[in-house]
Amino acid sequence: MRFRKNGIYMYLYPTLIILVMISLSIGYSLWMDRMNVFGTVYTGELDIDFNYVCTEYLHCGCHGELTYTWDENNINIEIPDSPSHYAVVLVMEIFNDGSEYGYLNSIYLESDIEIGDKARVYGMFFRHEEDIFFDPESYPLNFHQAWNCLSPNCISQAPGESIYFVLIYIFDFDCSCRNDPSGHVNIRLPWHTLKCDDGGWSDNQIIELDIIS
Repeated sequence: MRFRKNGIYMYLYPTLIILVMISLSIGYSLWMDRMNVFGTVYTGELDIDFNYVCTEYLHCGCHGELTYTWDENNINIEIPDSPSHYAVVLVMEIFNDGSEYGYLNSIYLESDIEIGDKARVYGMFFRHEEDIFFDPESYPLNFHQAWNCLSPNCISQAPGESIYFVLIYIFDFDCSCRNDPSGHVNIRLPWHTLKCDDGGWSDNQIIELDIIS
């Protein structure tokens, strides 16, 4: 009799374990079928816009305004019949119309004109309009092709805040050239937040300067 009880117990325990596992798996599957999750995840909005733009053309001590087009994300300037020695000054007010902080770690420059000795591009950010000055040699950004890192770290812009970005293009080509050089200089500002990487949260602004000879 003792042997039989042990035998019953020996088969009873594994059977109970199997039944418990089956019941748990059935209950879990039914629970998964009925599970519904509702809610809204608010992450904010990044929206950095060009709020105001002005340009000036400098040649032989003469000043003149250039024709340009712009919207919130793009600026296009055309320079027709350009002389060999001239400069273009571009002042932009950039406004954060979103609900997230905007950050700018680097600026991308792409051009079919060699940027260096004969064609130079300088840039600087200003917090206040009255602080703007136009000495390119004192500007921290002396652009080169491809990515240009901002010093010392990055530009940050709070929601509802304006910042001023000044670009100075200087062209000093050889006067003996029969044809004035033509080409373009495109500058891209990839703003982003700290919540995601640049690729996922980029709000690109593009500044296009076209030289038409």
